[in-house]
Amino acid sequence: MGCSNPTTAARTDRSGVLETGVGAMAMRFAGARWLDERRRRRLAVDQESPETAEATAAVDGGETSQVQSSRPATLSIRMVVPRSAWAVLAWSLLLLGACDAVIAAAWFQESVPELFRSAHKSVFGVDTPHAATWTASALLVVAAQLALVIGWVRGHCLTDFDGRYRAWTRVAISWLVIAGIVGTGAHQAISQVLVSQFEFEGVWQREVLAWLLPLAALGASVILVMDGEMKTSRTARLLLWLSTATAVAGLVLILEPTVINASVIELSPHMVAFLKLAAMVSAPALMVVSMGVFLRHVVHVSPEPAPRRKWRSKKRIFSGEEDQLVEDE
Repeated sequence: MGCSNPTTAARTDRSGVLETGVGAMAMRFAGARWLDERRRRRLAVDQESPETAEATAAVDGGETSQVQSSRPATLSIRMVVPRSAWAVLAWSLLLLGACDAVIAAAWFQESVPELFRSAHKSVFGVDTPHAATWTASALLVVAAQLALVIGWVRGHCLTDFDGRYRAWTRVAISWLVIAGIVGTGAHQAISQVLVSQFEFEGVWQREVLAWLLPLAALGASVILVMDGEMKTSRTARLLLWLSTATAVAGLVLILEPTVINASVIELSPHMVAFLKLAAMVSAPALMVVSMGVFLRHVVHVSPEPAPRRKWRSKKRIFSGEEDQLVEDE
């Protein structure tokens, strides 16, 4: 009657050890705002110092199996994304070749036999660029899908404490919105509604600026986010800015077609329309190639996020120190 139960004593010791470990862990992970951030820090700490795993294994004894070191699961996507840079180059050239075929079909529309010329112009023509519009919209959808895959792979990184992989979801949604606007021609309807509602008297190119400014603001915000995330891959970042420069050149032609020399327009009256078509197809094509190169980087090289700017890092450290002081009090 006076003897204590050994099972109860063991459970008490085990509870004490676990409570001590949980308290220490809570102190080390102070400042994490999200649940997945705490999980990432816990896994990262467990990999660097296995003291917690050893203490848990000693307490469990024969009741549970020995805790093994946590390792990130092997991504099955490694079997899909080519590791060789030459393979990525081949796929990129194939995609760019298909886009060049659409552009060439518009340039050589007069070379088509007379029997098929009318049907060819209605689909591939410079003045009725249905094929180019569909191609650009499809490429933007592919870019959105690649953004989701990149975000999923980045989500497996144990050192992304700030959850920066969530930015790729925003990128995917933005590309889907732009793809829908381009594919359906909704920008023209939006422009008509805004001009009829607000008139914009005296505004230069008001029909164009009514849809161009919101769309350009959305695209610029996405490009800046992608540029910050692609700092770990110079090739992907270079292709990103090449795509951006192509898109800007196309927008300049839309706003001010007179930048093309008048003598060139006399030789080829459809030159301005053709250059706008080429920019509309080439810009999303280069964007897809850029994201494909970056996907290979995060899958086979490193999924870790790019280092933040120094002032942001200092701000983050200072915020973490404040949280630590609050919890200590």
